[in-house]
Amino acid sequence: MFKKLSLLFVGACLIVMFQNCAQNVAFKPDDALSMGSSSGNPSAVSPETTFSDNDASQSGPPAVSEKENNETFKVMFNSEAAPLDMIWVIDNSGSMSAEAALVRRNFDVFLTTLNKSTNFRLLLVSQPGNSGTLVSIPSSFDPATHKQINQRVESNNGPQLLLNQLKMLPAGFLREDSKKIVVFVTDDNSSLGSASFMSSLLAQQKWSAKDVSVSSFIGLDKASSPCMDSVGAVYKELATSTGGRNYNICLQDWSGHFNDLMNSSVSKAIRRFTLGVDAVKSISVVKVNGLVLDKSAYSVLGKVVTLDDGVNLPENSMVAVEYKY
Repeated sequence: MFKKLSLLFVGACLIVMFQNCAQNVAFKPDDALSMGSSSGNPSAVSPETTFSDNDASQSGPPAVSEKENNETFKVMFNSEAAPLDMIWVIDNSGSMSAEAALVRRNFDVFLTTLNKSTNFRLLLVSQPGNSGTLVSIPSSFDPATHKQINQRVESNNGPQLLLNQLKMLPAGFLREDSKKIVVFVTDDNSSLGSASFMSSLLAQQKWSAKDVSVSSFIGLDKASSPCMDSVGAVYKELATSTGGRNYNICLQDWSGHFNDLMNSSVSKAIRRFTLGVDAVKSISVVKVNGLVLDKSAYSVLGKVVTLDDGVNLPENSMVAVEYKY
């Protein structure tokens, strides 16, 4: 009898012990999270996570996520392009009759094309006229945007004379935000060096070097330019340092020269692309005809992307910009 009572007592104790052990078993927080995710609720939290009424104010405003967008632009030659200001300085000395005639022959079509293709202004430094070494702006062009300075230009003084004349030019005619192309026409060399001219021009006008290029119709060398008085060494240096062009002054047909100058000039004025949103945070990729540009090949100011002049950009090119905003 005593043994039966002892066995009953031991059995009761074991039952109580097992019940107490079962009360100490709990899921770890990781278990709860994994269960929540598998049930289709990725926001499930551990039972140990709690929120207070002050949490919203302490955590600050919610983070604004960035959005991605891309825009594609077709390069068209049109008058809504970036401003283009062109300055021509034409040697009026006695040896320039044939060359002045070639300018007059091509000038009208050249200016007409630029007026249609760009937001264009012209400044011409030359004695006006339609014969000999004289050149005028055709009368069909608006004098408000096509201005001539009546000044005789000699063989060697074109760059220095331009600096002097620009000091007297009405403020605002040459625009601050424009691409600026200076064109010299001479069969001689300049008495003012290329570095001195450019440093004086930029300091005097407060222009950015990246917005200025110099092209010239000059004597290239004795073999290819037999009509010249001297090789245009200074003008060669100016073209090299500014990304301009040099054209052989002794060719009898300048239509190819003018066509090349027109295309290269228009190309400089169509390199700005305005994105469709104001709050652009960063540019991810810029492509031209499918080729990704290096970041050094473009610049960004606000929502305007500007391609470097060295980027080949013929008409009908496709420019794609991917950005975050």
